[in-house]
Amino acid sequence: HAAAVQQQQQHAVARNFCVHVITRHAEVCISKAQLRDLLKQYSNNLSPPHPEPQQQGYEQQQQQHSCTGPLTPSELATLRDLDADKQISILLNLGVLSRHPSDDGAFLLGVPGMGPIIKAITAGRKELLRVVARKQYKEMPESQILGVSLPSSSKKRSASGASKEAKQGVKLRGSQLSTSFHLRDLLGKGWLQRMNTASGVMIKAAKD
Repeated sequence: HAAAVQQQQQHAVARNFCVHVITRHAEVCISKAQLRDLLKQYSNNLSPPHPEPQQQGYEQQQQQHSCTGPLTPSELATLRDLDADKQISILLNLGVLSRHPSDDGAFLLGVPGMGPIIKAITAGRKELLRVVARKQYKEMPESQILGVSLPSSSKKRSASGASKEAKQGVKLRGSQLSTSFHLRDLLGKGWLQRMNTASGVMIKAAKD
């Protein structure tokens, strides 16, 4: 019974968060006072129970069952027993909120399960940058990074030759994401640069 009540509370709080916080607050950071006020907004919008689904039009049914659709009577009843601080505690446990690292009176909006992805992106960036930085002139063929075979004419012009690295590509140990993902990420951030040369496309570490 306790588990069912907890699940019901989590569902109601998550829906209240979607309806009254996500749709009204566009910034990543939110103050505790502002968050409390938004979570209390449900009490200002108490409405009579929704009619039965068969009495509603298609659009009304879709809105009611969407994340940001009107709160149901059962959700409103659950929220009446939860003050704003209790709702914040539940949201922290769900992972949609995290405490601001430098401001005790603020929170950061988040996405549950993003921690491992952020860790992989950070580790992959550092590892691929180190690989390129260790090369002569801090550059290497894109084909060696991705493991793409060069045309025979390009191989003849390339001073590096057809190495084992060129066949396999760079294998990143600290990230489960693909090397091509990290390459595009670093190119987009401007930390690596792509250059067209006579021997093919080269990837070069950007100057500090």
